[in-house]
Amino acid sequence: MPYLLFAFALGSFSSTLWRALPAPLPLWAALAVAALVVVRWPGRGRWRALALLALGGVAGVLWAALWGAARLDAQLPAALDKTDWRVQGEVVGLPERDRRRLRFDLQVTEVVAPDGAAAPPLRRLRLSWYGAVPEVRPGERWQLRVRLRQPRGFANPGGFDYAGWLFAQGVSATGYVRAGPDNRQLAAASLGSVDAWRWRVAQRIDALPADAAARGLLRALTIGDGSAIDAALWERMRVTGVIHLAVVSGLHIALAAGLGMLVGLLLGRIAAAAGAGWPARHAGALCAWLAAGGYALLAGFGLSTARAWAALSVVLAIALLRRRGARSVGLLWALALIALLEPLAPLNAGFWLSFGAVAALLLSFGGRPPRAWWRELLRAQWVVTLGTAAGLLGFQGQVP
Repeated sequence: MPYLLFAFALGSFSSTLWRALPAPLPLWAALAVAALVVVRWPGRGRWRALALLALGGVAGVLWAALWGAARLDAQLPAALDKTDWRVQGEVVGLPERDRRRLRFDLQVTEVVAPDGAAAPPLRRLRLSWYGAVPEVRPGERWQLRVRLRQPRGFANPGGFDYAGWLFAQGVSATGYVRAGPDNRQLAAASLGSVDAWRWRVAQRIDALPADAAARGLLRALTIGDGSAIDAALWERMRVTGVIHLAVVSGLHIALAAGLGMLVGLLLGRIAAAAGAGWPARHAGALCAWLAAGGYALLAGFGLSTARAWAALSVVLAIALLRRRGARSVGLLWALALIALLEPLAPLNAGFWLSFGAVAALLLSFGGRPPRAWWRELLRAQWVVTLGTAAGLLGFQGQVP
């Protein structure tokens, strides 16, 4: 199984180096051949290990190719660049407003071309609305007349790849809202809209009697929205090495899971005392999973939070199964799960930093008897610092 998991992740993540998507038919044929070889050589041995590596690698490449093809099919074709459409959809995420415009994402439910032509299967639009803009809230359904463009960005070496970021976010097209009678709200936000709840929390935070920096940090920690943190504060956090504290990721998901675990263990012990037949640790793991998932949803369930929640799910499953010797296999399960959810995850610095830190900790502490707690704490700090140094130098050019 470790060979299969590692090879699948490697095959899926290889998509970050492709110049074009591979043809699916040869990949299906290679997958069938590798599966036959695995069935032909049961048990253990060198040939079976090679067959599992081939099977996992081909499966990962095939999955990334299918995932990428689905994303490309949903993008606006080049022939329809700078064309007008009437779209309907739900506002997702948190809209951003400045003095010139309102910018928001629209999850598309219907697309109509003005001339009645066939519409592409657009999924998500990143739109700007200029001028006197009505109040647009998350969870609301709108009909809009928009001019759309293919996702694009500058191609400067060393600069931010905006087009790649849009592709990873699943954005089919960018554009702006045009004036006209078609622009109207179709329905208010439903009670079950997570983004609507996040917007209400943001409004409460903005109304607090605190300075702008404090409100911006509170928004970032609570709902995963760092747009209210100014550039000067971001720079101070970068040079001091504490950006990860303001960006919701594994640290925050683990804290929420820890709180859920404590509550769950308490409830489980109370239930056990009352005669319940299930262990308290099961209740603790369930509460930890729900608390972390709820916090991830409140924070927007972006790539970093989804990665952390997926890894936490693997850790809790290992704990429930009492597989104490499966820490390294658990890391591979988390890696394979993220390769399934997001084949382009290695393009994000957080992927390398988080997995680098965890791998360094496992190599340093795995199978070693514990010592004094203060020595373990100091050792962990040094291990994490060295384990993430290469990633920090590669992505930021310095180690804080």
